[in-house]
Amino acid sequence: MSSEDILELLAESRELNKQRNITGMLLYRYGSFMQVMEGERYAVCDLFESVKQDPRHKNIDLIILEPTEKRAFDDWSMSFIHSEIEPDEEQRGVSGYLQYGNEARNAPLFPSIPATFMNMFAHSGRKVPQNAEPVA
Repeated sequence: MSSEDILELLAESRELNKQRNITGMLLYRYGSFMQVMEGERYAVCDLFESVKQDPRHKNIDLIILEPTEKRAFDDWSMSFIHSEIEPDEEQRGVSGYLQYGNEARNAPLFPSIPATFMNMFAHSGRKVPQNAEPVA
């Protein structure tokens, strides 16, 4: 995906999820996504079905679907590693989670199963490039 595609997806996701009262995080690195969605079961399932039908996505797997007592994310945000995207005030909702882990703004608020999967995604495969710019 191009930088413009990623930022457009972020803006679109934040607006739609706000309307649906869905929080979570979308991680993007090296062409792959991992997403955590939190909200009412029907809203999350409806969103997941929409993502599955979106032609921009393929090889989609649901890892876990379970109720929780409280949300691990208090906002919708996106963390990504993409060399063409510079940190910018206009990019509200961008998290440095892939660079800084739990020290980043919009990191999971507490340990959870989704946070464990996100951590595995963040640290698997290729390493973060040495010259990657932090996004806070």
